[in-house]
Amino acid sequence: MRKIKMWKQFESINNNNYIIDKITANDLPEVIELVYNVFKDIVPETREDIEEEIMDKLDYDLFFKISDGDKIIGTYQLYEADFCAFIERMKSRSSKLFLDIENSEIEKWRDIQGIEGVQLSVLPEYRDKGAGKMLIDFVSKLG
Repeated sequence: MRKIKMWKQFESINNNNYIIDKITANDLPEVIELVYNVFKDIVPETREDIEEEIMDKLDYDLFFKISDGDKIIGTYQLYEADFCAFIERMKSRSSKLFLDIENSEIEKWRDIQGIEGVQLSVLPEYRDKGAGKMLIDFVSKLG
């Protein structure tokens, strides 16, 4: 898959004592543990499954963290995706937003690449404090 150049220039932000920045290789152990702890009661996956999924889609240009001081409190992982494959996957899951789209309409978008959010994770004690919304808003303004 070719690399999408979506960022004109990336700058980390500092807002409400939270800092948003790209994840680095040094962050991975803490990030994997955070994602596992956020999802362990929701999905039947082991820590190793979560790590494999993160590493399989890992692109440091498309993986963001939000920190409170030195502590990573949330992450937002994106990856490049084929738009048609996304719509077809949503249709197969009976997503109401995509069920009425005809296959001939989907074909018009064949080979169009985009960015898809894979996982958004925020530690429970930081939920409802704007951290997740900050990550989503930040990413939506990049491209």
